[in-house]
Amino acid sequence: MPQHQQTIAAPSYSASQILQLAFGCFHQLGWTVEYAFENRLAGYTKKKWGAYYDHILVDSEDGQLTVTSKLPEGAAWDLFKKNKKNVEKFVTSFQRVKTSAMEADVQLWQTEIEQLQNSTSGAVEQEAKDIAETEAVMKLSSGSRTVTYVIMGINVIVFLAMVVSGVHIFEPLVADIAKWGGNFKPYTTSGQWWRLITSTFVHIGIIHIAFNMYALYMAGVYLEPMLGKLRFIIAYLCTGVLASIASIWWSNNVVSAGASGAIFGLYGLFLALLTTKLIPAKMRSSLLSSIVVFIIYNLLYGAKSEGIDNAAHIGGLLSGFVIGYVYFLSLRSTRFSPAIASMVVAAATTLFTVFYLKSSGNDHLAYEQKLEKLWKLEEEAVEPLKHANVDPEFSHKLTHISQVKWGEAKNLMDETDSYKLNEPYTRLRKLLKEYIDLRIQQTNLIVLSMQENHDADVESDLKTVSEKINEKIKEIQSKQ
Repeated sequence: MPQHQQTIAAPSYSASQILQLAFGCFHQLGWTVEYAFENRLAGYTKKKWGAYYDHILVDSEDGQLTVTSKLPEGAAWDLFKKNKKNVEKFVTSFQRVKTSAMEADVQLWQTEIEQLQNSTSGAVEQEAKDIAETEAVMKLSSGSRTVTYVIMGINVIVFLAMVVSGVHIFEPLVADIAKWGGNFKPYTTSGQWWRLITSTFVHIGIIHIAFNMYALYMAGVYLEPMLGKLRFIIAYLCTGVLASIASIWWSNNVVSAGASGAIFGLYGLFLALLTTKLIPAKMRSSLLSSIVVFIIYNLLYGAKSEGIDNAAHIGGLLSGFVIGYVYFLSLRSTRFSPAIASMVVAAATTLFTVFYLKSSGNDHLAYEQKLEKLWKLEEEAVEPLKHANVDPEFSHKLTHISQVKWGEAKNLMDETDSYKLNEPYTRLRKLLKEYIDLRIQQTNLIVLSMQENHDADVESDLKTVSEKINEKIKEIQSKQ
């Protein structure tokens, strides 16, 4: 737990006098003294909305006092130097109180200190009991956070590999995200089911991964020690998969990625546990308010911002909430072991995933493979037209290459008639078939126009078809 400490000299002051002045500092700063001992005050700073308070300890002895500021349990870094600022505030206040305190103030503070000292004994016993109960359930001191660090490490390694390979560190291309395993419904539901998992380890820029890893750490600090490695990793993976399903269920043609769906799943799980009496009330209330604020803020921010996959967030949150109640049963009963709870969650997630993929399965990937072949056939078919006026073999190439390739293209698209495609792909297929038919007409008309004594209407028909081809190309490009 990050902390900052400073000793202040106070010559000619006794330990009890220093304690009185320190008590006055708490009052002046608007901080709260929770416990009072013979030569120590323990309290906390003002609690800001949605954030935990910081712990303040003051130890007095003749001629000096030591003030210590600590961040809340679970905080890993003091990025904004809050502890140092708290100590500096206290030191400034102490110097002010030392010179301005009236005798009546000091007597009042001493009376309050004595009252607190009398109540502290019982409170300390209760605090020790609460700590023991909390530790028994949450295992904050004794539990492991290895899986959290491993998951964070995998995410970071994948991101670094992406950057090294040439992916932009701040604004990756959509094609790069898809290439590295992003979640894209046309691919995911046509055989590449593994994208439901890989997408949770792919991030869209360094800011995206930084925020997600911080949120993951804050959830893992509490949940992994309480759940254990097996339940934690199963919860992370399963909520990640279910969040990915929610994403592609909501958006057909968006490439999504990131760990936020799984992270929301962990917060949903935590929220479910906090609605039970598993965790002691004092710890439960402070955690509950913070998590609710986190969830509401991020969902509202996602709702008004473009490019944020709120469907995945909600899917992860809801699935995590359900899993939380399943895990609650295993945390309360020895008969419902962690292994059984994990198996139930994994099996249910697998069955739901299989059902969704079966019912939503399509031939998008196979269709795109056909399109790749089609573009090659098109390139080969139009190549002779580029040299029509200078190539002595133009007529031969027109009949032996262009007409043949357009025929192959028509057969290729006919093979996709039985494919299960979404509406955009179905419209594109229709346009491509019309385009190929026009190209076949164009090629046949060019062949006719090269014959002697050809019909007078051939030239005008050829011009009309060529104009239709240009219009069709623009229409196709607008649909891609």
